Amino acid sequence: MNLIRNASHYSHQHTYLDEDANGDYCAVRKLTFHPKGITPLLNEVNGLRWYMQQRGIDVNKGILKEDIREKTGMLILRYVPGETIKILDSPNKTIPRFASILEHYNTIFKNCQFTISHGDYSVANHIFNGANVEWLVDWEHFNSDLPLGYDLVSAFTQPFLFWLLHKRWLSRKTIEEGKYFLLQSQKLLDFDQKIIERPGEWLRKVGIEQQKLWGSQLKKMPFINCYPSLIEHLDRVLGVRTP
Repeated sequence: MNLIRNASHYSHQHTYLDEDANGDYCAVRKLTFHPKGITPLLNEVNGLRWYMQQRGIDVNKGILKEDIREKTGMLILRYVPGETIKILDSPNKTIPRFASILEHYNTIFKNCQFTISHGDYSVANHIFNGANVEWLVDWEHFNSDLPLGYDLVSAFTQPFLFWLLHKRWLSRKTIEEGKYFLLQSQKLLDFDQKIIERPGEWLRKVGIEQQKLWGSQLKKMPFINCYPSLIEHLDRVLGVRTP
C-alpha cells in the first residue's frame, strides 16, 4: 500500500552548482522566473543574513550576489563543502548526527529566545564537518510564525517517517535514541509534553494550520501528505510516553 499521496514537486526555483577554473564547486546559484518564486528567494536572503549575523560571519562572504526583482530573481551563494546526510540514509549514519543538530540549534536560535524558525530544519539541510554542523542551508521557509519546538521535532521525527514509509527495519536502540532526542528537545524548550507523545500528528496539524508558509511547496510537505495510518504508526513507534 502506498502511504504517501501523489504530490506535485513542481518548484518555481532552480538551483545550480557553479564550478571554478579547476572544476571545483565554488558557488550555489538559485534562480526563479516566476512571481511565486520570489518569496522563497527573499526568505533565503533574510534567513541567511540572520544566520550569519548569529555566527558573526560577514554577510558578503555568504551571499555573493543578490538580484531579486518583481518577477525574476537570482542569488549566488558561497558553496560550503562538507558531508551531507540524505533523508533515507541508514539510522547508523543519521542518528549520530542528532546531537550536533541539537547543539547547533541551541547555539544559533537561543539568542532570539527560539522565536525564529528555519522552517525546514531537516538533517538533510545540514552540512557537517566531522561530528559538528558546519552550515545550515535552504532558508526559503525562514519565519517567526511556527510554534515553539517545530524545527527540532521535525528534524528528529522526519527520518523515522521515511524509514517507516520505506519499510526499513528499526532496532530498539534506534527507536530509543529517537525518543531521547525528542525528550531533550522538550526539556530544552519547555514546550507541551503532549507534543512528543504524538509528534507526527502534531507536525501534520501545524503544517495544515500554517499552509501559507510553504506556498506552492505545500504538497511536498511529508507530514501533510501522508495517509493517517502512517502517521498513527509513526506515533506508536516514536511517541514518548510522559508522566
